[in-house]
Amino acid sequence: MVFCIGGSGKKIDNLIKELRHEDIETRFKAATALCNIGDSRAVEPLIAALKDENYGVRARAAKALGNIGDSQAVEPLTVALKDDDWFVRSQAAEALGNIGDRRAVEPLITALKDDDNFVRKETAIALAKIGDSRAVEPLIAVLKDDNVYVRSESLRALAKIGDSRAVEPLIAALNDTDRYVQMKKITSLEDLIVVRNGDGKDDDRNIRMEVVRVVVRALVRIGDKRVIAALVQALRDWYAGGVIASALEKLNWQPQSIENKVHYLVAKRDRYKLMQMWDRSKQILLKDIESNEYKVIENSLYAFIGIGKKEIIKDLITTLNREGTKTMAEAYLNCGNKELDDAARDWARRHGYSISTGPGAHPVGWGSWY
Repeated sequence: MVFCIGGSGKKIDNLIKELRHEDIETRFKAATALCNIGDSRAVEPLIAALKDENYGVRARAAKALGNIGDSQAVEPLTVALKDDDWFVRSQAAEALGNIGDRRAVEPLITALKDDDNFVRKETAIALAKIGDSRAVEPLIAVLKDDNVYVRSESLRALAKIGDSRAVEPLIAALNDTDRYVQMKKITSLEDLIVVRNGDGKDDDRNIRMEVVRVVVRALVRIGDKRVIAALVQALRDWYAGGVIASALEKLNWQPQSIENKVHYLVAKRDRYKLMQMWDRSKQILLKDIESNEYKVIENSLYAFIGIGKKEIIKDLITTLNREGTKTMAEAYLNCGNKELDDAARDWARRHGYSISTGPGAHPVGWGSWY
């Protein structure tokens, strides 16, 4: 792939002349140099260069036109969306997004069905920049795309446009952030530990949190009555809970049930208030451990570990031995409590998992909420 460089110091007139040179490399260098110069005198020659025989020249010309931002390039760039080369099409989509002319919306909507993943991704980004509501329904459809990056950018576009028609898809995304993260395939507890120790899991988590922030901001901005119920449901996400709790506070929400209150306090990492009603807190979090939802189980386990109350150790070990999962065992490993660590290693041995890990591989330490 090629990238723009700064102006070469040649006069614009010379660069324009070189766009018509018989040598491909000369034309390519001229188009590349024009990328960052942004002189409107180059618009028409660059439009002509969109028909160059060389895909690299065509791609650079599209990039340069987007950087210049002249609206007379819109129609030629929409034609370039149908170029035979995927990179030219992607650069045309990017350029149209940079120009921001609404005439490009319908051609870009068509480009959302392009055969190439990268083109579809750049098209979604372009539609986000333009922000036209005509793109809402097509972008919602693209949330089912096979490619995670296309889905992610389409979600961002919907969040930026902020149309109420996107509320349900945004809520669905909040409850299923994994669809917007390129996950490493995990087949064993050892895989989980390796990933946690720096083989992509932190990156996945950061991307997931960015998805949550984007979606939550959009939902709060849209202000639909369905938003609060969705945010309350999502409070039981260990990593996203803090962001969601803050959003609920901005909406002047107050817990309507003891379950809501416990989940809110966990999201706030408020050990003091959880301990004030410990019997109920314990009961609700133990019930959450029985859930079939990965994030709900994780949230409860991490909460118990963060609270660090010794009386819960027996319950946690019993739960692991009765209905243990890789998620539970990982939660106990290296949390700072030897009984839980030993129980996790014993469970892993009995289930045929080889564990090799060290300190610092856990998101919360035993009793760290003191």
